[in-house]
Amino acid sequence: MKHNWIFKYSAIAMAALVLAMPAARAQDSQPLALIWFQQIDTDGDDAISGSELDDMRTRRFVQIDLDRDRALTPAEFMQDLSNGESELIERREKRFALMDRDGNGTVDVVEYIGFGSAVMKLLDADSDGYIRRTEFTRAVVTPE
Repeated sequence: MKHNWIFKYSAIAMAALVLAMPAARAQDSQPLALIWFQQIDTDGDDAISGSELDDMRTRRFVQIDLDRDRALTPAEFMQDLSNGESELIERREKRFALMDRDGNGTVDVVEYIGFGSAVMKLLDADSDGYIRRTEFTRAVVTPE
């Protein structure tokens, strides 16, 4: 693919985007990133498997592909954000550009799931095929 080098070269940028998840607090005083972790860890074993991550990303893709054309536009990817969330918008714009491996201005399901696989490799510090809560917490949650 013409833009494969961008995706490979962007590992550092991707790490910064993924690891810079907001540490904002939810009502129960738990970091939002850990709530995200719990939602993906559907079997409750304190680890996210590749299949759990793929399942979540597939469900999310279907939710946000509003016109059901099997490709996300930037507007679809940003639909749940308001104009006041400029930091999140900027991060999502960068993430969208990383996911759009062929540079055509849309992200298809293969690109979307592929980004999840790259995140898995990035966060799975011991390369055992699971993102354990400890790995995730070390990588994502910043101390207050």
